[in-house]
Amino acid sequence: MNPFLVALLLGSPSGIPQEGSVVEASAEVAAVPETVDTVAEIKAAYDSAYRSFVKLYRAASEEERQAILDEHYPQADEYAQRIMVVVEAAPADPSSLDGALWVLQRGSDPELKSQAIGIVADHHIESPELATVAG
Repeated sequence: MNPFLVALLLGSPSGIPQEGSVVEASAEVAAVPETVDTVAEIKAAYDSAYRSFVKLYRAASEEERQAILDEHYPQADEYAQRIMVVVEAAPADPSSLDGALWVLQRGSDPELKSQAIGIVADHHIESPELATVAG
């Protein structure tokens, strides 16, 4: 597991494992493969699910379309939750801005959107990338 993520989960004040700390030791002992996706991977998974949905929907008859919509339309908030886990683990990272903006554009959950706004305001307010969004 990522030592930074472990430090955050175990409450290291700086979010960075201190030398000789329990967090550092547990990170070394835990030979668990990295399971946290990146923002880009989560966005790609959503895009893939959406493309699959569109393909199914277009091929379906009128009678089948509602069932396809109900069963296969990817729920953006499910992906937004996953993105926010990554974003909150490293809020100042440039990919976190990308993730927060994705949540703001596609998500509908007010709590997730509020968290995303907080990340943007606290860590990316001076980013030139915001001009392309507002522009």
